[in-house]
Amino acid sequence: MLATRSGTLVPVTAGPTGLLPGGLGVPDQAALAPILAGWSALSDRSGHDPSTPRSAHGGRPAPDQSAGGHRAAPIDLRAWHAAATAVELRIPAATRAGVTAAQLAELDRDLPDPPSGGTGFASAQRAAELTRDALEARSARLEECVAATVGAGIGTTPAGDDVICGVLAGLDLLGDTGAHGRLGAAVMPLLTATTRTSRHLLAAAVAGRYTEGLIGLAGALASASAPAVCEALGVLRRWGASSGLDQATGLAAAIRAGTLAGAGAR
Repeated sequence: MLATRSGTLVPVTAGPTGLLPGGLGVPDQAALAPILAGWSALSDRSGHDPSTPRSAHGGRPAPDQSAGGHRAAPIDLRAWHAAATAVELRIPAATRAGVTAAQLAELDRDLPDPPSGGTGFASAQRAAELTRDALEARSARLEECVAATVGAGIGTTPAGDDVICGVLAGLDLLGDTGAHGRLGAAVMPLLTATTRTSRHLLAAAVAGRYTEGLIGLAGALASASAPAVCEALGVLRRWGASSGLDQATGLAAAIRAGTLAGAGAR
């Protein structure tokens, strides 16, 4: 995670990790290593401001490599952003018949219990509460539940924040803009209650942009392919100690509750 002098966070990921909102991706860890190795020295010595436009898109840059043993030039994230291929990290709404009971059962079968590594945070229960309150427009209860969830848990991205991202993603997959808007509105005033990295990802999720892994799971659920669900969950399983699985738990709760309630665009 790089931070520009203006305070904007730029997640830089490699290979199968996938893109994060507002970030840049390189082909593999080998391409990223020399950039990270020289970053501290370059930023300390240079008067150049390596800032990037505030973009909600992800992108895949083709950074220049140093040659002949010479020190690389200062990193110019504006140049990286301009050279990147833009990727729209959104989840399109599925059709009413798009997510089947079999797909959801496949996801439920493969999700561990509890997903958040035994930290004491009940991810599945909290995800169900958030979803229900957002779908049914229970404003006071939703605000109370969100306040107890943002920043809950340990790590760079606490489990509570990951669950919220997953629920928001599930509501987008359902096409329920009303519930998404209600949950997002309850989250935004509380961003200072969590880590800097989590604030970045929560704000992106409120704006309808997600990690590439979570988008992959949403797409698999809408694909009518059980093996695709299994494969997509495998990608999320490798993201963080339990972050990817907590996001998947949130998404599953939203789809389950929305399907039972007959949710559609509101």
